[in-house]
Amino acid sequence: MNKYTWRILGLVACLLFGLVTVSCHKEEEITEEQARIVMANAEVVMDNVSQIYEASETVEEMAQHLDEIKAMANVEDVRLCDGSILIKIKEGGILSYEFFPDYGSKNSVLSMRNGTLNQINSSAAKDDVELCENKSLCVVNAVPYDENVNFIKAELEDVANKLRDIGFNIRYVTGEDVDVDFICNEMPNYGVVVLQAHGEYEDGQHWIITGNSSGLSYGLWSFQYFREWLSDLRRVSISKERRNGNVDDYHYWKISEDYIDDNMEKQFSNNSIMFAISCSLLETNSNLWNILRKKNLGCFLGYDKPVRAEVGSFALSSVMNSMCNGKTVSEAYQSVPANGRHDNYTGANLVLCPVNSDIILVEKEPIGGDWVDLGLPSGLLWATRNVGASSPEDYGDYFAWGETQPKEVYDWSTYIYCNGAGDELTKYCYSSYYGYNGFTDNLTILQSGDDAATANYGGRTPTEEEWEELLDNTTATWTTQNGVIGRHFTGPNGNSLFLPAAGIRWDSTLDTAWGRGGYWSSSLSTDKPYDAWYSCFSWDGEGTIDGYRYLGQSVRAVRSAQ
Repeated sequence: MNKYTWRILGLVACLLFGLVTVSCHKEEEITEEQARIVMANAEVVMDNVSQIYEASETVEEMAQHLDEIKAMANVEDVRLCDGSILIKIKEGGILSYEFFPDYGSKNSVLSMRNGTLNQINSSAAKDDVELCENKSLCVVNAVPYDENVNFIKAELEDVANKLRDIGFNIRYVTGEDVDVDFICNEMPNYGVVVLQAHGEYEDGQHWIITGNSSGLSYGLWSFQYFREWLSDLRRVSISKERRNGNVDDYHYWKISEDYIDDNMEKQFSNNSIMFAISCSLLETNSNLWNILRKKNLGCFLGYDKPVRAEVGSFALSSVMNSMCNGKTVSEAYQSVPANGRHDNYTGANLVLCPVNSDIILVEKEPIGGDWVDLGLPSGLLWATRNVGASSPEDYGDYFAWGETQPKEVYDWSTYIYCNGAGDELTKYCYSSYYGYNGFTDNLTILQSGDDAATANYGGRTPTEEEWEELLDNTTATWTTQNGVIGRHFTGPNGNSLFLPAAGIRWDSTLDTAWGRGGYWSSSLSTDKPYDAWYSCFSWDGEGTIDGYRYLGQSVRAVRSAQ
């Protein structure tokens, strides 16, 4: 007997174990004999179709065999439905053979980060925002074993770490644990849900494919499952996965939006958020969102067509990074670069429901501080204190170039935009010699999403030319202000600016504090892409030089007068 025969025999045994009848959607009774017929039909269908499915690379290829499949014994009907082939077996339910778009790769996610971040300033008044009340995140990964999509695990973990840093409790639910019961009865327990699962839009319904085996693989159906299968509230989803280097087909349950509507009894907590890295959960209409909203979900982000995992994971990271920095859901959504909001390969668009959502993850005082007009030719305003500082004399925080959070250790191994070395850069690289696997993007100015000033103070980090303008058009003196040594700059209009000599961080060491100041520009070095320009000063002068991007240095913000 082949593998399907054993699977079906196990299923029949489960059906016959102490149970005789079950009602279907037509209120008819299913006898033991009828159950045997259904299982026998399923056995024949799966055995005959498996070779066609395994040989088909795309749904279009399998669709060329529709007439052949329909002529097979025990097939009641077969049809093409978007990315699936749906087979109705005689006296039974539907088998759905899935084809998903290419997932992408870790390198493609890294390259996507080079898209321009849409700079959206926080505009909601503090009284208008709605705080996510439940400080818990559930990362749901229904496909953890598929090697084609393993790269997404790092993205999910990065998001979890970001929320952990702002006080969220984290739980991971993967594989078989992502079952129907979890989706309906446990998922509403979390304030933020990140759902990595396959989705479909079939027959006017949105479907979520669980990580739970359908039972056709192991013969583990209950009569409840059998009844729901016959009633078309759940379907058997058959998809290809790569495990241990081999591609095989695996069977999972997928449930319809009507099933969720009928069986999700719990309510989400106030101002809860769900982000679905799933195909088509908002295709054609927002019915699934309307169902979840009835369950008190605060907002839902998902795609309106099949989407590649690389696009969805990139958009997720962008949204959560912005929200961890105090932006509302709507502001974070608008900040997602174009290559995260739209999949150029599949045509999918990221959709936010409702369109306007003022939910926030963390209460944060509005960023920004005092500014001074020095009378410079450009009219540029300079911040009166360092990023992370509470006064002009306070050193503030130290940042590696292109990073927006301070840290304990500053070296290549902790630098975000390399693979552990200065000649393995993953962003801001114009020479393939220094890029990871030959990577280049030709970016030479910090994007706003990588700007510590934008993220933590307001305004932006000055360019090298703007530092030169400051040095060329002011009078500088080495002085002590309120007991802190630094450089004092007086502009043409008589206004002044104090920059403390805060030193520089490398490894875990603070070096030359009180002796020199190092302040990043937003400009990449024109000589070596592993360096960036910064303003350096000490008791005997000041100027701009380049240095390793991983170094921890001060940041002073600028903005236009308008």
